[in-house]
Amino acid sequence: MKKIYFTLIVLYAGLMSAYSSHVKYLDDCPAPTITYSGATTICLGETVTLTSSSAENNLWSNGETTQSVTVNRAGVFTVKTITTGCTSDLSAPVIISLNEAPVISVEGAATRSGCTGVILSGPEPALVTTLAGSSAGMLNDTGTAARFRQPLGIGVMPDGSLLVSDYGNGMMRKISVSGVTSTFGTNTSFFAPAGMYIDGSGTTYLCEAGRGRIHVIAANGSSAIFAGTLPGYNDGPILSAKFRYPAGITADASGNFYVADYDNHVIRKISPVGIVSTFAGMGETLGYADGVGSAARFFHPYGITSDNSGNLFVTESGNHKIRKITPDGTVTTIAGSVIGYADGPANEARFSSPCGIDMDVDGNFYIADLNNNRIRKLSADGQVTTLIGDTAGNTDGTFGVAQLQNPYLLQLSNDGYLYVADFNNNRIRKIDLNKPGFDSWYWVEGSTSREFSPAISGSYAVKSVLRGCTSAAGSPVTVTIGPAATPVISYVSDMLDAGPGGLRYFWFHGLDYLANDSGRYLQSPVVGGSYTVSMRDSNGCQTGESVAFEVTATTEKTPTAIFRIVPNPAGSRFRIAGIAPGTKIEISNVTGQKLISISGDSETYIDVQNLAAGLYNVNIGTGVLKLVKDR
Repeated sequence: MKKIYFTLIVLYAGLMSAYSSHVKYLDDCPAPTITYSGATTICLGETVTLTSSSAENNLWSNGETTQSVTVNRAGVFTVKTITTGCTSDLSAPVIISLNEAPVISVEGAATRSGCTGVILSGPEPALVTTLAGSSAGMLNDTGTAARFRQPLGIGVMPDGSLLVSDYGNGMMRKISVSGVTSTFGTNTSFFAPAGMYIDGSGTTYLCEAGRGRIHVIAANGSSAIFAGTLPGYNDGPILSAKFRYPAGITADASGNFYVADYDNHVIRKISPVGIVSTFAGMGETLGYADGVGSAARFFHPYGITSDNSGNLFVTESGNHKIRKITPDGTVTTIAGSVIGYADGPANEARFSSPCGIDMDVDGNFYIADLNNNRIRKLSADGQVTTLIGDTAGNTDGTFGVAQLQNPYLLQLSNDGYLYVADFNNNRIRKIDLNKPGFDSWYWVEGSTSREFSPAISGSYAVKSVLRGCTSAAGSPVTVTIGPAATPVISYVSDMLDAGPGGLRYFWFHGLDYLANDSGRYLQSPVVGGSYTVSMRDSNGCQTGESVAFEVTATTEKTPTAIFRIVPNPAGSRFRIAGIAPGTKIEISNVTGQKLISISGDSETYIDVQNLAAGLYNVNIGTGVLKLVKDR
């Protein structure tokens, strides 16, 4: 017997030796580790390099196989090694966050001009504000003077007022469009009122989670039990069916209602004829599985909404995912992976007990991420980003500053606002989605104020800053600053000419202002000396004075009489004053062709509307004046 035993031991040892020479244990190919330099929160356009501890045989979660990868997006990144006969576990994940500030542009026209003080303005940023509530309590009042105790559900009435399920106070509250909070309805003893659905007539369907019931509340506040009896699980007619903590409710265009039955881990359907059935999931069976109807599994479904095609979208707080259910009951996962916090592609994103959900007309979802204290956005192209929130707090302000504390349910309004039941802040928050979400401005010249006044002409643009990240520049504005060039006086045809470009000219003889001369041309000066001119340009800017033009004996013109053309330049007619009655007046062009000939009076008006714009000679007796016809 001893010999046989010894033989068996030797045989066993030989077999194990052969086995161990062909099999590698996990300890032989341990999971690699990832190192990186710099921060894991990056701005748009920045990158971070991740490096595996293994020099070869790497397979990254993004499909790359090199030792180092460079990433420029949000997401969860892991690596494993694969060798012949041995695949390691995944490395610990590295989560990359991306802050993308929106591109903004200067308000108003694309070209600006003026003197000093041209002001450019960036757009106003979107804000998060407190619509109602402050500390916990029960008080009807206006704005933040009102008191709630853990508001949980919220809905928008057809007139724009809000209904709030005040979970801790066990009642429904109403906030008018002017911000006044009141008690809504006659029932003030609900047990854990939760989600609601409001139809086009203002009728509200409210989940009373604590008693396992759905209530219907008319617009005037009267209420009745719509479905459910005692907490439990039972399909059938609405008044004998049972729910266990119904949390959210929505409806489709055919009149069916759908309930997120939280503690039964299913989605229930209430038909228009009053029959309750299980639409997706297995009653009283929690889990996670995509599939059709009862083959699917849920773990604490909470918020629910629907689109125009009859698809349902459910936040699953226990599995930390967003699920989609088609009208035939097919359940798929559209966002979320494991518990945590991570932006990025929908399948990599992480939530922590998502609750509220609503959808805009562009197919974007807004999700109340309860334990991450954030509002997340799932875009129509499958990217998850953080809209607002960070650590728990109650700060109002821009998107990068605002804080929440356990937001539960939320609701979009038709006018572009998102209302949030901020549960542990005892507040109703209002988020403006009509404006770009950023924190401050950054002009190309370095100014960080909303308004910017350029010092010189040029092209100017503005950028936005969100959570410390700066956007690309928006469309530029071309700015022309300051007056046109100072005029230069020349002597043309017995006149002083200040040159084109002004709206009004200011002539001086020495220190004397020639108040009656405001045009480009100064009629033949009758007195020698220094003449200067300044002008107001097309931007309304006043130029400096020209270099003095000296009038000497060779340029003086001595008239035979003192008379003047008013106005000059002239439009359709002008006036000549100071001549003797019967004085002959002739108007000719610069070539000497006579165009008008009349006898004047002590004050004579001459119609020149048929003359083309240009320069003309006005012969008065033996004197000559110049007329400028400007239109």
